[in-house]
Amino acid sequence: MFGFASKNSPEDELTKYLGQKAVCPQLLKKEVTGIDGVLGWWKIHENEFPNLAKMAKDYLGILGSGGAIEHFFVREGIS
Repeated sequence: MFGFASKNSPEDELTKYLGQKAVCPQLLKKEVTGIDGVLGWWKIHENEFPNLAKMAKDYLGILGSGGAIEHFFVREGIS
């Protein structure tokens, strides 16, 4: 709006995030570090990456089960 980039533009966040080293999967185990999986990682880093954290929570919060559709196919005798 005023012709200057915001301090934390989404492009800056993405560049910073992609420049980081990969996280060891062991560090995402609650028993080891207290971080509860990848959603826990985003919760911890949401101040550093607010736009990416919101997108990650929206995407990762979707249940991955196909149980309802599988039940439909079994019930109809399709599988």
